[in-house]
Amino acid sequence: MRIRLLIPMAAGCAVMVAARAAPAQQTVQQPVVEQFSADTVVSVPDRGRLYLGGVGSAGATRKAYGPIPSGSASGRFTSGSSLDVGVFIHDFEAMDELLLSRPTRRAPAKRFPSNRADAAWRRLHSLP
Repeated sequence: MRIRLLIPMAAGCAVMVAARAAPAQQTVQQPVVEQFSADTVVSVPDRGRLYLGGVGSAGATRKAYGPIPSGSASGRFTSGSSLDVGVFIHDFEAMDELLLSRPTRRAPAKRFPSNRADAAWRRLHSLP
């Protein structure tokens, strides 16, 4: 009977020593993809925006570990998504008409954006 008591105690001590010698726990964070939609019909003017709604969630957890709660870990998360719509109407026929009705004038090619930089370039290359 005495042997039966010693074997479980020895096994329990070996597990406690092995748990302390184990490497630290590592966490790999994977992306979470969620999807939601709004099945509705709205009227939005040209260059207007409309907020349709949103979804949000949050949570927290805490864990104590060890034979006597000697360590603890905690985590917290929040997530949120919203849905809005924006409208910009492209009238290509009106844009073509506007661009083609303007006279074409070609500006002289400029080497540098500022006159001082252009003058310095000319002066540098005119030296013998």
